[in-house]
Amino acid sequence: MSEQNAEDLVEKLHKAQKEKNKEVEVKILIELGLFHYENEDFSKSKLSFENALKLNPHIPEVNYYIALNSLREDKLEDAKKHLEKELEINPSNSDAKSILEKLKINANIPLVTIFLLILNSIVFYFTYPKISLVETIKYTLSYDTINITNAITSLFFHANLIHFIVNMAILIMFGIILEKHIGSLKFLLIYLVSGVTGNIIQSVAYHNSFVLGASAALFGLLGAIVIINPLLELKIFGILKAPIILVFGGFFAINTLIQNYLSVLNFNLITGDIAHMIGFLCGILIISLFYHEKISVFYNWLLIFLGFFMITYSLENLFIYYNSIGVLFFILQIMLFSIGTIMII
Repeated sequence: MSEQNAEDLVEKLHKAQKEKNKEVEVKILIELGLFHYENEDFSKSKLSFENALKLNPHIPEVNYYIALNSLREDKLEDAKKHLEKELEINPSNSDAKSILEKLKINANIPLVTIFLLILNSIVFYFTYPKISLVETIKYTLSYDTINITNAITSLFFHANLIHFIVNMAILIMFGIILEKHIGSLKFLLIYLVSGVTGNIIQSVAYHNSFVLGASAALFGLLGAIVIINPLLELKIFGILKAPIILVFGGFFAINTLIQNYLSVLNFNLITGDIAHMIGFLCGILIISLFYHEKISVFYNWLLIFLGFFMITYSLENLFIYYNSIGVLFFILQIMLFSIGTIMII
């Protein structure tokens, strides 16, 4: 719209005001508001929309555009107020809903994430390497000491400095994102249930080992993020971008292959794979219970999980038995690999 057209609108507005034609007046005010917004005159744009709103407080889109102007002026609370009003009038406005959700997420303070970071740091500072491994085991989980107290305390002990740093880095990177999105109570529930369940099942699976660390709980958070935003892009080595679901699927596949390779070489290394996997699935399940509209997403990613499992299983067997496999076995593994790939795609 040109300046001349804007002047014509002003003249029409004055005429409508004289004739007391509110319907025409509202329409012209909205057009003027859009004109000023496009020309980045946000104060005039907001004024035009507010005048239109005074004449008809129930007209759709007006509150939405006022909110956009408020955002341009960094008036976040004012923007939230008008977005909420817009959704009362027009619940189908998906743009308003999306912007309001992002504003609410940004406004949340990740208190539980901060608390967990501090608690883990305090425990690590006072225990490593100040107390012996024998003393540490008292607070961890094993097949002989399965109880709720040890299941919880095991989440806050770490084997070494690298173990602690990696886990805390994951907590900071993904904990803040998830807690802001779902709130502190749901976040804490996922963290504790995923961690406790994962560690208990890991200790049952390996009778002669002990379980410690927050990994299962953190994988629960990652599972929840996969459901909330499965296409969230992660930068791998700061260069390659990939959706979070593919990153974790690939991680599980590669990790399983490495572990089996070490077992073939007679390295008796026990990692927390089962705890990680169980924690991850707990996070997926719990978040799906809270967000029913995500249930279909849960089933979709369950199929993708099965796809990665088929790929991992087929590659694992091809790798371990490549010297002695028959033609039929080879074909079976290739079929599993192909089906898994198709399921993921």
